[in-house]
Amino acid sequence: MADIQYPLSADRVHQLLAWKRIVARAWLDSSFKADLLADPNGTLAAMGFPMHDGVSYCVAEDVPGQQTLVLPPAPDSLKVDGVAGNADADPGF
Repeated sequence: MADIQYPLSADRVHQLLAWKRIVARAWLDSSFKADLLADPNGTLAAMGFPMHDGVSYCVAEDVPGQQTLVLPPAPDSLKVDGVAGNADADPGF
């Protein structure tokens, strides 16, 4: 299978770089981590994370033995025929 590459916008790159700094600080500073979990939008903004109008951010912490997966909303143009009940079907995304 060929590798598919998706170009990132400059804004998305800025978000990812800011997120790396935020994660590192949360690992080192338990007070900051508590703030991040309690008020993600305020804490992210204070750390220079690019915020978008109309978007609210949620931060969840994975713990040993548990990993959080995010189920995104389905796009209008995704064709998912044949996926239900077929573990081997490819929904095309």
